[in-house]
Amino acid sequence: MSGERALRQLQKAKAKLQRGGAGGGAEEAALCNQLGELLASHGRYEEALEEHRHELRLLEAAGDRLGCAVAHRKVGERLAELGRYGGPGGGCRVPPPKKKIKILGGF
Repeated sequence: MSGERALRQLQKAKAKLQRGGAGGGAEEAALCNQLGELLASHGRYEEALEEHRHELRLLEAAGDRLGCAVAHRKVGERLAELGRYGGPGGGCRVPPPKKKIKILGGF
């Protein structure tokens, strides 16, 4: 199956799912993931990025923490492919932990 044909089929399946009112769940997130991967494999990184961001929103709404972690990684991969490595400050900003962590043992 050609890449363009596979892309059309995935887009069609996603649209059908959304029209049927069953969108917004794990099935739609999986389609977004597949679309993002296929688009990226054809160098269409901006479109792939949007699919992975949509996937992330769906998984956040579903409370799927592991799925969110994977989707975050995919978003990061697409941003790297686009050469967009940092935010306004030029780097990643990770908030400090909410609780102090006590390290046990002698290191």
